[in-house]
Amino acid sequence: MNADVEQQSRLLHTLTALITTVSFLSYLAMATGEGVTYKHSIVHHPHKHVPDTHQEYLRQIFWVRYLNWIITTPLILINIALLGGLNGANLVVAISADLIMFAAGLTATFSHDERRWVWYTITIIAFLTVGFQVGVNGARSVRRGADQHRALFTSFAGANLLVFLLYPIILAASPLSQRISVDAETVAWAIHDILTQGIFGYWLLLGHDSSETGQLFVDGFWSNGINHEGAIRVGENDGV
Repeated sequence: MNADVEQQSRLLHTLTALITTVSFLSYLAMATGEGVTYKHSIVHHPHKHVPDTHQEYLRQIFWVRYLNWIITTPLILINIALLGGLNGANLVVAISADLIMFAAGLTATFSHDERRWVWYTITIIAFLTVGFQVGVNGARSVRRGADQHRALFTSFAGANLLVFLLYPIILAASPLSQRISVDAETVAWAIHDILTQGIFGYWLLLGHDSSETGQLFVDGFWSNGINHEGAIRVGENDGV
């Protein structure tokens, strides 16, 4: 096996290693008390026969968790795109929607009053966009593949989308409506991250390495770097 083929075969391994490394660093930051802040809220309680009251809340927000997702989820989407043969245009749309989803979710977390639900709506729209690009366009791209490869893509992409669905659910239930405690939220996010950033990556590598028909062929920059041989420069004077 030549060096180019070895580099191509390590592509999924490299991306998966980056995902787990970033996840480890984010949880290390949270475990040591870094990457955390507090949201101050004042809740108004109206009363009929006595003066209205106000109650102040301080809710712990682990903002480093969002930084973790903004870095790792695009890498997960790249893994899915490589596995399913998703084209670059659809991948760019999926990654852009993914970044908007988490940025809007973070904004909603720190927003007050009804404004947070506006940002939450943007989060839902972005999530549906990611789901369409991966679930619909990805399924179309992999349709011509072998049965074993198609089954791996369908199960891997479907499992990731199913767990990604926890994001808008937990977001609405915890920091936005405060229906669940911070401890319950932390456990739910931990399950989400262990699956998408750990177990699913291991599953992908095992499934792809054991597949006889799912070899990746990613030539060009990944294997050879930028090659200027034969390039033509446009816009420079020709020494007139």
